Amino acid sequence: MVQVVVRPPAEAPASPQRLLPTVYERPVPHIKHVGSFGQIYYGLQAERAGYDDALLVLRDGRVAEGGITNIGFFRDGRTVWPDAPMLRGITMHLIDERIRAARDTIRLDDLASFDGAFVTNSLGVAPVARIGDVTFDVRDHLMLPVRKAYTAVPWDEV
Repeated sequence: MVQVVVRPPAEAPASPQRLLPTVYERPVPHIKHVGSFGQIYYGLQAERAGYDDALLVLRDGRVAEGGITNIGFFRDGRTVWPDAPMLRGITMHLIDERIRAARDTIRLDDLASFDGAFVTNSLGVAPVARIGDVTFDVRDHLMLPVRKAYTAVPWDEV
């Protein structure tokens, strides 16, 4: 049996995202698979605590990815992706082809040293205003290159 859902395209979140750091590593994180119970569970826990989603952090404190997103950071005019086990999503790839962001080990304890953060997924891109107790000023000039890169991606004809 095949089930099809027809609805208008979903939009990226209108408000800056709030993420709850959660120690969890997806099994076989580099492969998209149906074993997403942990991501869903921790995402729901984050929502119950007043956040928009979970931020998955490895046991050693390295930031990996959001529950249903990739996360990028801004520091000193550069865009940085975490260098940790994760599913490198399509939107992340499409943006990275255009901005060639750096990859670096990003630890939970380092978050306050960044100028800002953003998330990407199939809905698009959205700024991050808060990760746990760390808050970021959402600055349009930081998000502009990421948004431009995303909107520059040509649509595929269906």
